[in-house]
Amino acid sequence: MGDYWNEDLVRTSVANQKLDIEGEHSAPFPEEIITLPILQTSKEFELVLDPFMGSGTTGRVCDKLARSFVGYDLKKNVQKQYL
Repeated sequence: MGDYWNEDLVRTSVANQKLDIEGEHSAPFPEEIITLPILQTSKEFELVLDPFMGSGTTGRVCDKLARSFVGYDLKKNVQKQYL
């Protein structure tokens, strides 16, 4: 994973984190961070579970990669952000 998750990608992800303003999630991450793990651990149409859904990045990537997706989060407004 070191070849894929390079320091620039991680640094950019951390630098782009926002405060929780107007319902935005405080720690969104780039889609590139989750793409390779989804491809490596699932096949098309298989189910991916994200127990800390947050801003829904994993769900968006699953949609693009033809995976089914279920996500949970403690915040009630998270589903509105993803849908």
